[in-house]
Amino acid sequence: MSETNIAFKSIDAHTLRTSAPYKLVFDYIRNVVVTNGGTLKKDDMTSGIIEGAWRYGINVFGLRVKLQFRTVTEESEQIELHIKGGFVDAIDTTGAGKRKAQEIIGLISGIAPSPESVMPPRLGDERVRNRGKSRTIAGCQRWFRNLRHGYKVDFG
Repeated sequence: MSETNIAFKSIDAHTLRTSAPYKLVFDYIRNVVVTNGGTLKKDDMTSGIIEGAWRYGINVFGLRVKLQFRTVTEESEQIELHIKGGFVDAIDTTGAGKRKAQEIIGLISGIAPSPESVMPPRLGDERVRNRGKSRTIAGCQRWFRNLRHGYKVDFG
């Protein structure tokens, strides 16, 4: 299997198109996901879906990239590949899913991946933003503790 036989054309940020044979393209994409450290969660050639999973911090296999194959028209025999990234059990607030999808698109297209890692920041690098929840929780705990011990609660 040689990547020089498959030429991909970028349609938009998350879509690629090729006119290579479907089986060759599917096997190539599966190989790209596995060699990039992904674990195949879905691998169904008949429905045209490959889903790869990666470890992200302590979230084991929560980072997913879904690749969907669709035929553009029967006459042209062109295949479109839609790539989406995200988390299964969390909201992607940092954009790690989109970055992983772009990394896979780069690998499929033959562009070298960027040196930045798709990992969360190190523990202790940044302050945890808790939006004042600690003070609110501490205040509620103090209020209930005073209430339980029979102290007069002053609302003023």
